Amino acid sequence: MNEKDVLVSHLSDKLRYCRERDCIQSTHFLDAASLSEAKRFCAAEKARAVFFGGYENAERVICAFIPDFYPDEMFPSYFFDGGEDQPVRAVRCTWAQGSPKLSHRDILGSMLALGITREATGDILVSECSADIFVLPQMVDFLISHYEKAGRVPLSVREIPLSEVILPEVNIERMRDTVASMRLDCVLSAIYSLSRSKAEEAVSAGITFVNDIKASKPDAPIKDGDKIVLRGMGKAKIISSDGISKRGRVVIIFDRYR
Repeated sequence: MNEKDVLVSHLSDKLRYCRERDCIQSTHFLDAASLSEAKRFCAAEKARAVFFGGYENAERVICAFIPDFYPDEMFPSYFFDGGEDQPVRAVRCTWAQGSPKLSHRDILGSMLALGITREATGDILVSECSADIFVLPQMVDFLISHYEKAGRVPLSVREIPLSEVILPEVNIERMRDTVASMRLDCVLSAIYSLSRSKAEEAVSAGITFVNDIKASKPDAPIKDGDKIVLRGMGKAKIISSDGISKRGRVVIIFDRYR
């Protein structure tokens, strides 16, 4: 089976168990491409699901299938209470001041060297002398017992509540531009300063996502509130598109996340 078939099989198993046993069932962590497939699957299966990565705007998330009797207002706050249903946990790795500064790549590489799969880990948030790592519940004890160093830098590892995670500072810049129309390729060109041909190539390459769904058509319509991600170039959100310039172009206002 290819990667898509493996993912769909994983999703199907979790959804079936959720419906048969009336209990929350969660997947492993999903990257942007897998998240896109998961959302398509949930829509096709009319599955009730919550996507959660440990904090708002997480890049890597799990898909939690929810039984119908749970009220909507319980989520996602329900996943922060530390109970047995909490599908995402966090550990903090600290190292001594004066040690070489560790990067995201250093942390991830040293974890993979331990045999930990990427699907078992979510986002890695690196600070000055620590890194907060979102993981599946079954990985917490393993990391505390076996994750002793990254490269030559000794580490101290402990579990922390999700509420204590040091979140990255997000720089949001509100911007204004004009486009010929609200086609995806036109909007991509404006947001990321690309030529139309480069914008079309980005869609064809499968690295453009609209509301977490992989885009496949350059002429797909974009509307207010849509979230757009161009892999390697960052994220943006359309705020408004109801103005017309003197030259008859659509005025768009958007937030660019740096």
